[in-house]
Amino acid sequence: MTQHSEPQPHPTTPPAPHPQTTPPTPHAQSTPPAPTPPTTLLSQRAAIILLLGVLAAAAAATLTVLAGGALASGLLAGGGAFIAGVLFFNTIIT
Repeated sequence: MTQHSEPQPHPTTPPAPHPQTTPPTPHAQSTPPAPTPPTTLLSQRAAIILLLGVLAAAAAATLTVLAGGALASGLLAGGGAFIAGVLFFNTIIT
């Protein structure tokens, strides 16, 4: 006859211990983050310089057309005045 032995149980690994959770303290409660300041497209300095350039361009274009020049000549004079105005005001405004 054959010997029958009892099946041996497979060795099992013990379950991992559960991490202990600590109750939240009053200081650990979530606080809203500080609001970040909104970013701007242009700084105040750049906006003023560009505005003064536009004003110089409008004045040059208007004076050119009123002096008897064609509209295209006024627009070209205004473009040149814009570039010159932005360069000039960029230099003198700190």
